[in-house]
Amino acid sequence: MRSESVSSSDWNSPLAPRESPHYCSPSVRERVFGLIEDGHKRSVSMILRVREQSSLLANQPVLAESIRLRNPYVDPLNYIQIRFLRLWRR
Repeated sequence: MRSESVSSSDWNSPLAPRESPHYCSPSVRERVFGLIEDGHKRSVSMILRVREQSSLLANQPVLAESIRLRNPYVDPLNYIQIRFLRLWRR
């Protein structure tokens, strides 16, 4: 995320496609992640239209910057969580 905007592609964690082969087939994965991505894009578009803004968090630059700085640390933590959940379920 950039402080001036949050694009619809920023939400997409690289972990989801990498971990999903363990849980579903490629065709299901494509369909499900496609639905999620489409729904996210529609939601962001509607929020921007209703709020009459060009980007998410446009009026809250401090929060946007905080999220941008936090994101590089979240994916590794999520990956560790997924690994431990997989071990715990065995």
